[in-house]
Amino acid sequence: MKQAGKRSRSRKNCKNNTIYFIALFTIIATLPVISLKSHNVTRSDIQSELQSSYIVHGKITLNGDAELGSFENITDGDGSEGHPYIIEGLSIDSGESGSAIDIQGTTKHLVIRDCLFTNSGSNWKDSGIYLYNTKNITIERCISHGNINGMFFEQTNNCTLKDCDLYSNERGFQLYQADRNIIKNNTIWQNTQYGIDFSGASDDWNIFEWNNISFNEGVGISYYGTNLPNWVRYNHIANNSDYGIEMADSDQNIYLNNITGNQNGGIRIHSGTNNTFSFNNITDNDVGDYEAGIEISSFGTSYNKIYNNTISGHHHDFDNPSGIRITSNAYSNMIYNNTILDNDVGIYDYLANNTIIESNDISANGVGVSICKSENITIDDNYMFKNTGNAVYLKGLLTDATIVKNISIINNRIHNTT
Repeated sequence: MKQAGKRSRSRKNCKNNTIYFIALFTIIATLPVISLKSHNVTRSDIQSELQSSYIVHGKITLNGDAELGSFENITDGDGSEGHPYIIEGLSIDSGESGSAIDIQGTTKHLVIRDCLFTNSGSNWKDSGIYLYNTKNITIERCISHGNINGMFFEQTNNCTLKDCDLYSNERGFQLYQADRNIIKNNTIWQNTQYGIDFSGASDDWNIFEWNNISFNEGVGISYYGTNLPNWVRYNHIANNSDYGIEMADSDQNIYLNNITGNQNGGIRIHSGTNNTFSFNNITDNDVGDYEAGIEISSFGTSYNKIYNNTISGHHHDFDNPSGIRITSNAYSNMIYNNTILDNDVGIYDYLANNTIIESNDISANGVGVSICKSENITIDDNYMFKNTGNAVYLKGLLTDATIVKNISIINNRIHNTT
């Protein structure tokens, strides 16, 4: 099986790929990066400067457009798209009860900006700002810390969260059964669970872009049961205590992200189909046993495409973590046009069928490609250079007369491999 429109590649293809990765690194160099020297940095200096400009205010609860329009602290606007209501400059301490701002059932256009939210209640929905069944709300330049959720959008659409600082919450940002929302240019860090937690079926897309999601004590971004494509792009996802991105039963387009230094691996997907991972820089994640820069696992995890990524620097003292790992009855996944360098194993395919490994540069790894107890694997037109072990290693049960079945290894260029 060949990728549609495939050119004759091999060494020529690898040179052509260089153009992609020069562009990739140019873009990644502009991604937001936290200038934190340790995990325990605080923002007290920033808050001290801002505190004098805030107006201390009690909690705000608004239900419907009528209550929103009559709210006394709206500073401007009429609720139209061109002239939205404005709420700004407030400092709200929730007093360990509920959310600082709770807005439900509104459709008018509203901007909430330059506010500080702290000290929510302990219910799983309590937040700096909680939105339910709302439309057309923009939250910008706000700080939220010491809450269960920094922000929570539930069944919202056409809402935007941008330029906010969400830290020292349980979850930085939570999105549930929401669509057509934009999450942009936020710093989401040092939260005790997820950076971003998105779950529940939605009717349309959401966009997550230019965010810095770092030093959280769980997964950087978690997706569960999000059935329609979302766009995850231009994010810096680093130094989280679990995976950079973890997905289940989801359909995502993940591209042009910088994913580095996460403790359990870069990206993990289980029970998902038709996901696309492209043009990402996935490096130096502190993977443990049997983990990887990108891991695709579980029965039914199929028809995913991994292409034009740079995946490097995944090592461990035991059990040979991989640049890419396909396992546990995953099937019909495609890996092509990637640069896979300096990993214990470049690509590891274990109990996974119908995988296509095509036109990759797989070099300077311990083992280039390892296939174990898998069937119908195609390894075609790859460039393998200076892998210190085998370029391609096939293995299975010693008692099995057929170690692997229907493995096609064709048109590859293999050099200086010991």
